[in-house]
Amino acid sequence: MKKLVAVLAAAVLAGGAIFAGDFYNGDIQLQAGIGFDTVKADDLDRTIKGTIFDFGVESWHLFKPIDLIGVGFSVGFNGGIGATEQWPLPYSGYGVEVKPLNGLSGNFNFAIGPAVGLYLGNVVRFGVNFGFDAGFSIDEPLAYEYEVSTGYYGSSRGTARATVFASYSGIDFGIQAKFLPESVVNPVIGWRLVKGSASSYDYSVSQPGDTYDSGTMYRKYDFTQNVLYAALSFSW
Repeated sequence: MKKLVAVLAAAVLAGGAIFAGDFYNGDIQLQAGIGFDTVKADDLDRTIKGTIFDFGVESWHLFKPIDLIGVGFSVGFNGGIGATEQWPLPYSGYGVEVKPLNGLSGNFNFAIGPAVGLYLGNVVRFGVNFGFDAGFSIDEPLAYEYEVSTGYYGSSRGTARATVFASYSGIDFGIQAKFLPESVVNPVIGWRLVKGSASSYDYSVSQPGDTYDSGTMYRKYDFTQNVLYAALSFSW
């Protein structure tokens, strides 16, 4: 009985040493940055480009067999909202006035996968993570107000929009530098790449004259996102 108690006590102390000492390093990061999105899809005349304000939460869990290297995993999500780069607007001239609007660009991503950290004492931890990503995006590559003169009868006004939506899966890859990694609060800077694809996408189009069309295109859809971010990390 005494031996069993001694073994259990040693296990508890060892576990406490692992997670409270230098063997394990965990954190949660509150990230904010700017993202650049690109959407290419079959049957779309042009590439869709968007710029978003991106926010995310990410958690790293690394185990350090030696002081220099940490190996483990990361999990997190990020999302953002911004505006698309507009496609060329329709004709604007005699009897027709067209004014561009800010087209919406937004997305959300969840990622999980392995991570590796290189520790240079309490100066900086260089980290690399990669893994599976799943998300969705919505973009309005065309949005404008229009006014069509009808002569004696006045004019017709309205708003026209084209929207593309898709859910995708793919890969997530990131690099970051975490400063003062042995402290409780740490500044972080980093870059993230997301590449996803889908076999279909949804669309809707509203046009002058109160015409409307929507549906699903069973065509290839490719999503690429680059995010530059800064973060505040809380470590344990």
